[in-house]
Amino acid sequence: MGTIGESDEGMVDTLQKCLSHGNFVEANNILMRFTEIATNKPTFFSKTIQPVARVMLEIANGAHINETCAMSANEWICTLTENAGSIVNQEPEIIKQFVPSCINWVLGVEMTEEWATLENDDNASLTLYEVGVESLDRISLALGPVVGEYMLGVINNLWQGQDWKHRFAAITTISQTCEGCGPVFERQMESLANKIFTGIDDEHPMVRHASIRSIAQLCEDFNPEFQYSYKDVIFKILLKEMGDPVPKNQAYAAACLTNVCNDEIEEWPEYLRPYIDNFISKIVGLLQNGLLFVKEKAISALTTFAEIFDTEFNRFYDQLFPILVDVIEKATSKQEEKLRSLTISCLVLASVAIGQKLFMPKSERVIGLLYKVQEQIANVPDNTLQVCLLKAWTRIARIMGDAFVPHFDNVMPPLLRSASITPTVIMTDFDEQSQFNINEYHTVSSSFEGIGIKRFSIKTSELQELHSAIGGILSYVSFFQEKLYKYHQDMCNIIIPSITKSSSHDIRELACETLAQLILMLHQAIKKNIAPADKMFELMDFALHTLDTSIHECVSLNDRGGIRTLFLCLHDCLDVISEDVIKFVQPKYYGLFAESIYSNIMEAILKRNELTKDIEMQEDICEVIERLEDERIQENEIVEACTDVSGTFLEHCSSGFTPIFHEKLWKKLFLPMLDENAPQFDDEDRVAALCISCDFVSYGGGAAGPYMNKITNFVMGNMNSTNHKMLYSVAYAQGVLSQFFPRETQQHVPRMLNHLRQLIHSPQAQMSINLGITCNAIASFYKILKFANPSENQHDMLNEWMSYLPARGDEIEARKLHSELVNYVKNNHPVVMSNLPKVFHIFSVVMNSKNATKKDSETMHQLAQELLQRNPQQANQALSMLDEFHRKKLLKQKN
Repeated sequence: MGTIGESDEGMVDTLQKCLSHGNFVEANNILMRFTEIATNKPTFFSKTIQPVARVMLEIANGAHINETCAMSANEWICTLTENAGSIVNQEPEIIKQFVPSCINWVLGVEMTEEWATLENDDNASLTLYEVGVESLDRISLALGPVVGEYMLGVINNLWQGQDWKHRFAAITTISQTCEGCGPVFERQMESLANKIFTGIDDEHPMVRHASIRSIAQLCEDFNPEFQYSYKDVIFKILLKEMGDPVPKNQAYAAACLTNVCNDEIEEWPEYLRPYIDNFISKIVGLLQNGLLFVKEKAISALTTFAEIFDTEFNRFYDQLFPILVDVIEKATSKQEEKLRSLTISCLVLASVAIGQKLFMPKSERVIGLLYKVQEQIANVPDNTLQVCLLKAWTRIARIMGDAFVPHFDNVMPPLLRSASITPTVIMTDFDEQSQFNINEYHTVSSSFEGIGIKRFSIKTSELQELHSAIGGILSYVSFFQEKLYKYHQDMCNIIIPSITKSSSHDIRELACETLAQLILMLHQAIKKNIAPADKMFELMDFALHTLDTSIHECVSLNDRGGIRTLFLCLHDCLDVISEDVIKFVQPKYYGLFAESIYSNIMEAILKRNELTKDIEMQEDICEVIERLEDERIQENEIVEACTDVSGTFLEHCSSGFTPIFHEKLWKKLFLPMLDENAPQFDDEDRVAALCISCDFVSYGGGAAGPYMNKITNFVMGNMNSTNHKMLYSVAYAQGVLSQFFPRETQQHVPRMLNHLRQLIHSPQAQMSINLGITCNAIASFYKILKFANPSENQHDMLNEWMSYLPARGDEIEARKLHSELVNYVKNNHPVVMSNLPKVFHIFSVVMNSKNATKKDSETMHQLAQELLQRNPQQANQALSMLDEFHRKKLLKQKN
């Protein structure tokens, strides 16, 4: 039996005294303090887990004395298990006593008169039943398969009970624990599925309801195997339950279709075809006669079918169109807002599914309907329809293409208004009673040194509207580009400031992605003489100044994810205008960002090394180690993002940036990283250093010359590295060195070729994880052949290189390789033309794929046609060696 340490012994004693004297408010405050410790420092209980847990279990089992304290004790057990499961696992009896306590709370479920006609119970406070159900889920997720066998025993015992509540609890326990206990449950799936399917025929509606929800859950957690095994049984069950006399079961049967028919299975149209007419008939019936929440679920099911059947859905479109329009026109009350929103989404997605040609005759009717809704909600605050409309317009715009452009004058103003909102944020103490409706807010907690834990609550509807609006701008800009130039300034004035003031990481990432597209849009507009070039100077200055300011702000707030996001954005903003960066970026930013790159990489390395030490010191607390490892990975991602920005500046601003890079980054940072004996750097740093070395060699205009021995020796010394990223970079670097410093590389060519051949011929070369290494090895082999004047017979090497094609795994290098082959064929190179079957094979595989440019794909087809005319016998013989699919693909014949 463990003993309670001095600090927690006092808390436990005080807790027990409060409970014995009926001071439940103070007792609950102490319990919340225990939970706070379990959240922020779970190892505090590592020596005293047994006695503290014993007290907590006694309180949890005393719910009849005080429910609030019982729930708080329950919360401590769940929280500690989630944050330090290995500590709880040291005492198996804790879970064996805790789970029955949760099950007793689940068995306390009661069916009220309103249950059957309400989607959810609207209790303002949590019930013991709800906490019990949630706790089963949390415990199983935290402990995983360790508790799987035990949970199976609990389920089987409950199933033997005679009361409907036992069958209900058994099925509910399956759905709540199946994700965490997956590997164990998978072996007993037939037995578990039979219990669930049996429950569908139960006379009690709550048991049937539990079965429907369990089917949905198993489809999520055992996808797609569960659906493959039981799809026909499931479809028949859902058709039956959509006709259940209980509205709640009708609704959840319809909703379950969305869980069942997820996008992991391509064959859904085939599997559903025998049932689709009956499902559509059931849905129409529910839309015409069902309760409001039943209609909402029916519409969601219909949307799922539209997405699955795509153009095949046109068979139902004309039948459903007037029904959907009628719902949208009549569902105008506040209570019907969700139904109207779902129906708009359904109508739009169905319209997208059937395709532009079939949709265009009805496009004006749909657009007119959306305009009408937009006018109706124009002055209605906090309306969920606004988010729905924002998404609907983007989908309609994409299917209509240029025909939609005239409608932007009506669509863009409300979009820009929504993108300009500032979501409401409320900060409270951790234990402060909320003075607002918590269901309308998304809440996160953060711990601050000196002031404790604070809660930050952001209004969900406003956050969703802002996210959808910025997402809409991104969609329009990336699709329509310069056609929307008239709105460019307005969009920039909204998007760029939102990068700094963003109240959400997701929104900042979306805004950053949008900024890069706005820069690309303006670049295209300038090329087509729609916009003056000085606009790009203004935009780049505005954007880079904002990014620089935001990076410093994130550094001051220790927002590590924000720093990474902003450097990735900087890279994308420079990369989208590529060779024109030097024209539009002021030189002052070279030094500014070089200093920022240096300081942020050094800070990331320092933090990462501290995290590495922390991980090594952990007492096998898996959850803590996992969290620390995630933080460590994030620091490496900052190093990688900063390095990518350095490379982009080198590539596109070499004359101005190279001297600054050499002094501020190369000599002070990246060159020392190439020292294998420098203890502060790890393999991830050295990979980054090798990558930037390749950029320095490629774009530094000879400035890398004095360091060639150092770089080359590093490459040669890491040829046998077991680090996947290092091997990838080493394979690439050999080609770069051979291309830009062939004389200095000459002595190493035989060893390089031997190493590259080993990579290409490795038994693991075509494994997906190694395709990038293989592709870069092929590319470097070719660069040695082309630039390094190897001593081997070059005709033999050219034939060898062709035998390695087609290449895949690195799109950029693969495209370059296949483009080189196209040039050889265009120039009628005798060695290449002597192996025309191989050429045609390569062309037919890569054309119209991501591994060949659009221009090269078209050239491949043209060359094949020209060869057929110029040398029909040889060309036809080569074509005959292709299978039918690739032959028709190369000649652009229909299959």
